[in-house]
Amino acid sequence: MKRLSLFFLFFFFLFPHIFSLHAEEMENASQLNDVYVIHFLIDGINKQVFDEELSSGKLPHLKAELEARGNQVKTAIASFPTVSTTNYQSVVSGLHPGHSGIPHLGRFDRTSQKEMSYLSPGKALSVNDDFINLLALQKDGLESLTAPQTLFEQLEARGYKTAALYSSFRKGASIAKPKRLPLRALWASFITDDYAKVDKLSYRQLKKLFTVKNKNKFPRYSLVALPAVDLAGHKNGVDSQEVRKILHQFDQFVGEFINLLHQQDIYNKTYLVVTADHGGHNTTAHLALKQKMWNALAIKPNNPKEGNFNLYVSERGVSSSQIYLKSYIDLQTNYWKPLQGNFPLDKFEFKNADEKNLLHYFLTLPGIEFVLVRNGSAQAQILSRRGELADIHCSSVHHQLWCSYTSITDTDPLGYLTHESTKHLSDGKAHSAKEWMASFSSDYPDLPIQVGSIFDNSRSGDIFLIADREHTFKKEKLATHGSIIADDMLIPFVFSGPNIPQQNIETARLVDSYPLISSWFGLSSSNAKHDGVNPFAPNIKEEKYLQILAELDILFSQHPPLLKMIGVEDFAKSMFFPLIRKTNLEELKKAVQNELKEETKSLNNLTAAQKALETEPKKLVKMGIISKKQLKDYKLIFSHQISTLRENTNRLNDILLLLTKCRSNSQPVCETF
Repeated sequence: MKRLSLFFLFFFFLFPHIFSLHAEEMENASQLNDVYVIHFLIDGINKQVFDEELSSGKLPHLKAELEARGNQVKTAIASFPTVSTTNYQSVVSGLHPGHSGIPHLGRFDRTSQKEMSYLSPGKALSVNDDFINLLALQKDGLESLTAPQTLFEQLEARGYKTAALYSSFRKGASIAKPKRLPLRALWASFITDDYAKVDKLSYRQLKKLFTVKNKNKFPRYSLVALPAVDLAGHKNGVDSQEVRKILHQFDQFVGEFINLLHQQDIYNKTYLVVTADHGGHNTTAHLALKQKMWNALAIKPNNPKEGNFNLYVSERGVSSSQIYLKSYIDLQTNYWKPLQGNFPLDKFEFKNADEKNLLHYFLTLPGIEFVLVRNGSAQAQILSRRGELADIHCSSVHHQLWCSYTSITDTDPLGYLTHESTKHLSDGKAHSAKEWMASFSSDYPDLPIQVGSIFDNSRSGDIFLIADREHTFKKEKLATHGSIIADDMLIPFVFSGPNIPQQNIETARLVDSYPLISSWFGLSSSNAKHDGVNPFAPNIKEEKYLQILAELDILFSQHPPLLKMIGVEDFAKSMFFPLIRKTNLEELKKAVQNELKEETKSLNNLTAAQKALETEPKKLVKMGIISKKQLKDYKLIFSHQISTLRENTNRLNDILLLLTKCRSNSQPVCETF
C-alpha cells in the first residue's frame, strides 16, 4: 500500500508539473524571434592556421561576411578534454563535460564495470543517451530528466524545426543526417583518403534543407559538423596543405550558402556561427599506455572476464587518457566509487617489487607530461614529470564556479606563478570563472575551471594522464588533440548576422555560444542550469560576498567538521577571521543563509528523486523518465550528487555556526560548541 501511495503521489503531483512545464513551452512558440541560425563546426582546426588563412585573404567569403555584419572573439577556448564528444554537446547545452555526464570519447561504467565507447561501431549515438544536465538535476530534480535541455529540444518544444548534420550529438534534433552509419563518409575517410568529400556530404545535406519550396520546412537551427579537417590533420599534420585546402573548400561553401540565403530571401534574418570543437597539435611518437600497464601491474587492468581487475585504462588515440581506480566499493551495490581523496597508493601491486607508487610510475613513462588526480568533488592535484605539484580547489557559489590554484612546490606545474597573466591568480585564493579568463593567454588556459568541472561528477575517471607535445596515446598520428595545452584548447569563434554588436570581445568559452544563440532566438537561459555566459551580456559586478564565501567553503573543505575539530578557537583566530576581517558579519551571515537555502533546496530535490528511483524504478521506466539500462548508473549519479550537496550544506552550516558563536575582533572569542 505504501508503494502504491508513493506512486500516486508521484503521478498526481510531480508528473502533471512536468507536463505543464512542456505545455507552457509550447504556448510560448509565438514569442520566439523569426530568425535562422547555422552553426558550422570545423572539427579540430588549429586556431593559428585558421587565423593565418583568414587574415591572408584565403577565406574571402567568410572575411567579407564578418566585415559586413560580423564579429569575432579574440581568444576563445574549448572545454577539456579537448575531444569531439565533450564539445559537440557543449554548443547545444552550454555545459562543460563534467556537468553533462560526457567526460571523454568514452567512459568506464562504474556500475557495470564495462567500457562505454562513443566511437565504437553502432555506439556513436549512445552519447545522446548518456547526456544528463547535472546542474538542472540539482535545481529541478526528476523534472530535469524530461524537460528540454539542449537547444534542439528547447526549439522543438516551441515548434521550431532543427537539424544536426554529421554530428553524433543530436539529442532532440528534428532532422538528423545521416540516420545511420555514414558509409559514404567512412569510405572517403578510410579507404580513399578523400577527406574533403566528408565535408561535401555534410554541406550537401544543409543545402538540400534550404532548397525546398516550403520555407516553413527550413530548420531554424542547424548544427553542421565538418569533420574533414580533423581527419586530414591526424593523417598529415594540423598545418598541412591538405588541411588548408579543406578550409578553402569551406569558404566556398560559405559563399554559396550566403547566395542561397539571398535567393530564399532569409539572409537578413539568418545568423552564421563558425567555431571548432577543439584545436590540435603535431606529434612525432605514441605511447601504448594500456600495454605498458598490462606489463607492469601484478593484477592486469581492463580484465572484466576474470573479474578481479582493480584499475581500468580508458585509452583513446588522443593526448589524454582516463584511469579509473577500484579504490572503494559500495558493499550494497558493488559499484566502483569515484576517488574522494587519500589516494590508495598501496592497493596497486607491481611486478617489479621496487615500484611502490602508482603516480611515480605514471610520471616515469616516456611521453607523460602531467597527472591530474581527483581529490574529491571538484578538487584535484596536478603533478608534472619534473616533480612539481599544485592543488586545485573549486567551489560552486551562487551558480558560479570559483577555483583556487596553490603550488605546493617552489615552482608550479603549469608555470602560472611566473606568467604575467596568471601570477595574480596563483595566490591560493578563490577566483571566479570570469577572472580565470586571464589565463587564456597562458600555455595551459583555464585549467582550474576545467578541472573543477570534469571532477564534479561520477562518470569521469579518477586520474587523467596528459601526454607531452610529442606523444599521443594508443597509435601513432602526425597530429592529435585532447590535452590541456593552448594549441588544443584555443579555437576560432566568429559569427555574423543582423544587428551584431561591434564591441570588442576579448575572451569567451565555447559553452558561451549556447546563451549567445539562445538570445538570438529570444530564449531565456538560466545561468543556474548551464556554464555559459553570453559574450554580450552586460558586465555585472559580482555580488559582494561571493568570493569570501567561496574562500570560506574551500577552507572548510580542507578541515574536519567543527564538531570533530580539535582547537576550534585557534582555527577561528588563525584561519577563519583573517579571511573576513574587513567584512560586515551580519551581511555575510545573510549571504551564507541564502546560499544554504539554495543548496538545501537542491539537496531536497535530489533526495526526493533518489527515493523515487529506489522505490518505484519500474514506474519511472514505464513513464519514459529513465530507461531500464540507465537505472544503476543514475543511482550512482544521484548518490554522488547528494553526497556532494550534503557536504556543501554541512560546510555552510559550520560557517554559519562559527559566525554565530564567535565575535570578530583582534582577539576572537568563541562560545562553547
